[in-house]
Amino acid sequence: MRLILILFVTSALVGCGGGGGGSTPTTAPVPSPTINISVVPSLGKFSAGTAVTISKLDGTSLASGTIGNDGKATIAYPSSYTGAMIVTVVGATGVTYFDEGSGTDQLFGAGSQLLAITAAPQAQIGVTALTNAAAANLSAVGGLSGATSAAINDANAKVASVFGLADILIAPTPVSLANVGSLDLAVPSDRYALVLAALAKSAASGSSAATQSANLALDLKDSKLNGLNGAAAIAGFSLTPATLAASYQAAASIWATRESKAVATILPLVVTPDVSKVAAVANQSDVNLAKSMFAELRTTLYSLSNSNKTGLIDNQAARINDDLRASASPEVNRIGDNINSLITATSAFEDAKAYTATSTSNFQLTTGGVLIRSTGSLQSLWDYGSSWNQCSTDYAKGVTSTVTCYFSGPDSVDRVNQTLEITKLELTQTTANQYAYSTSISQSKVTLNQYGRLSNIGAGIATAAPTGAGSVVKTLSGNTATALSINGTFPPPHQAAAGGTTPGAQAVVISIARTPLVAANNFRYSITGSVSTANLTNATNNVKLSLDDGTYVDFDEFASRPVAAKIVGTVQTLRSKLTGTLELGAPAKDVDGKGYGPTAITFSGTVTDAELSMTGKFDLAATNYSLYHSTSPESPSNYLQASLTFTGTIQATNRPLLKLVLAATKNGLTTTAVTLSYSYGTVSITGSGVVDSGANGVSSMNLSNQDGILVAITNGTASNATKVTKGGATLATITNGTIFYIDGYSESLTYTICKSNC
Repeated sequence: MRLILILFVTSALVGCGGGGGGSTPTTAPVPSPTINISVVPSLGKFSAGTAVTISKLDGTSLASGTIGNDGKATIAYPSSYTGAMIVTVVGATGVTYFDEGSGTDQLFGAGSQLLAITAAPQAQIGVTALTNAAAANLSAVGGLSGATSAAINDANAKVASVFGLADILIAPTPVSLANVGSLDLAVPSDRYALVLAALAKSAASGSSAATQSANLALDLKDSKLNGLNGAAAIAGFSLTPATLAASYQAAASIWATRESKAVATILPLVVTPDVSKVAAVANQSDVNLAKSMFAELRTTLYSLSNSNKTGLIDNQAARINDDLRASASPEVNRIGDNINSLITATSAFEDAKAYTATSTSNFQLTTGGVLIRSTGSLQSLWDYGSSWNQCSTDYAKGVTSTVTCYFSGPDSVDRVNQTLEITKLELTQTTANQYAYSTSISQSKVTLNQYGRLSNIGAGIATAAPTGAGSVVKTLSGNTATALSINGTFPPPHQAAAGGTTPGAQAVVISIARTPLVAANNFRYSITGSVSTANLTNATNNVKLSLDDGTYVDFDEFASRPVAAKIVGTVQTLRSKLTGTLELGAPAKDVDGKGYGPTAITFSGTVTDAELSMTGKFDLAATNYSLYHSTSPESPSNYLQASLTFTGTIQATNRPLLKLVLAATKNGLTTTAVTLSYSYGTVSITGSGVVDSGANGVSSMNLSNQDGILVAITNGTASNATKVTKGGATLATITNGTIFYIDGYSESLTYTICKSNC
């Protein structure tokens, strides 16, 4: 799932005013109405008490203030003023800023200053090395005092385009040591801060961020990043796209969150060294909204899921998959084999009691009065990984005798070391329909003949694996078993220990009730209880499984196959937890009779680990399984049609709750229709489209967001061009994977549509 995160931070304008009067004809002074502006300077975070001034373009003072402990200054200016502003951070004795390059506080002494120029007042403004460079650029092309709004916007847009930012006048996050590992590239103020940190880290050895800022202003006066001030090289300054990109990665490794570090690797800083043709446009605010939408698509999208499989959802899926494959699935399968062996032993015990010399039974009476029952074969077990079970009892000892069974399953075979693991189970009856059992594991050396077939199985050698013991209780109605309970432990597969880990015993507390269904030979097995395993050297492989009320398996005993199942409970490992209800719909065979499986799977519940929690409902359905030929090549008339939907929420650590509805339907051999709707924070995104994984497939996606930005993306067509619009006005054109905005800025489109392996 490819998801999108956006966070808008808005500041309210606060107005204040007042007046006075009375019964006497006196006039109280009326304070001039003012509006607050929040100024956030950054070369890194400035020290408290740093002076900030606001003036008109001709230098006339409008207001002043100082920076607080949070690195911000709140300054009131006359509400009657609506023109351009120069915001200046003023250096003085004792003033410092945090230099991300050196990781220390540096002096910003008397005579030092940092400028930002805006065409009109705004509620919040950042003053940085980039706004300072834009001021120098503006000064070089006509001076400040007579600058027009268009010229101011052009200068700011040019510098923003160099560094791939939508707006350099927004307030960056003021960085200090407190921000280590906290910058989120999905948040514009944090991404701005990371670009500034990269600029500081790219300074020459021994040079400061303030010096780097001053040199950048000299370099960008001509709208070109080339290391020149006019025709002269700038001493000690060599800033190239490559060095900035490398510094961006270095800065991300220190200041970015874990997710944003992955994003920075996938989406490095792209620097445009020549922006002389970039110009601000009349509807720049809408263009910036479009840029923000694409920036958020790339950043948050990749932090959650990406083709490199490093996103939060990717990591969670990998962890859960590893846990289920390495721990839960093998352990549960092994426990199932152990339970099956135990049930076989109780059946053998009861059959042995009823055995007479003339009765019909699949027991074989051998010399000495020993009864033997065997299922499967050791050769099939060795060759194909099937199962083998053999039970025996001394008939001469009568009903008090012990049934001894030997069992080997698919995980018992070690072909590399030519050994076979065999579980021994001994069962005795305590009272009617109640039994006690004990189990242990041994290993036998296997000898193969010249044809690779078993020729000899050596004597079993006891292993260090824990033994098991417990009880079995059956409930009968006449001669028919209606319930079964097991309470005890089983030894783990010793082969796992040979691989470098030491498993502990498996604990099983299970109750099973058997009731008939309407269909002939169909029965429901209702199950409750718990299973747990412990690994003595690797706790990651510990597994706990609880089966709650409502869990059942419907079984066709004539065909010997399940027809439906519902599991209510929890599967938990050290790293992850799945809680909820899993339902398997009626299974079907394919046309060729080779494949057999459920046609619908539904999971309702929560999947959680240390970083992510997903709660909701997954529905997966195969709609044409009974018409599919599994033995024939896939073609336009022979492919599995399937649909997947998810409705629910996703909660990542330190992020807003995301609400998501996602649906995908495979409606052709190579085509999948996709629709989505999600929201969190102030963001809402809807989209629909078709992904075609064919060699010449045409994929398309239509997206819209809460700001009215509309995007229609198409790939694989001849023209391969589309538009980004708002209210019918074109804001950008997408051609051959590149977004060309109407202000002259361009960037790569690296998300959303993929030809395969999405």
